[in-house]
Amino acid sequence: EQALAHIQSLGDDGRTGAADGIATFVELSVPLVARLCERLGLPGHRPAAVDSARNKHATRAALKAAGLPTPKNYLIKTTAEVVEAGERVGFPAV
Repeated sequence: EQALAHIQSLGDDGRTGAADGIATFVELSVPLVARLCERLGLPGHRPAAVDSARNKHATRAALKAAGLPTPKNYLIKTTAEVVEAGERVGFPAV
């Protein structure tokens, strides 16, 4: 909220102009920048797309849903799923 307020106040001082866009070179800031752009109506990545791109399992699911080839994968949530994951994906696995 604080960052949003500062960005919205750009131009109020008569020396700066309103924000036309927001950019970052810090990967960890990409979700924040996407959300700020969305709130401010600025061009940028959609927050849902950013979140999916930063989550390997979600990215693979989106690629598979689009009919694109993906490596075999399995999201292991409990130790009880390790054997089934190994059977589906094979070894070696990461």
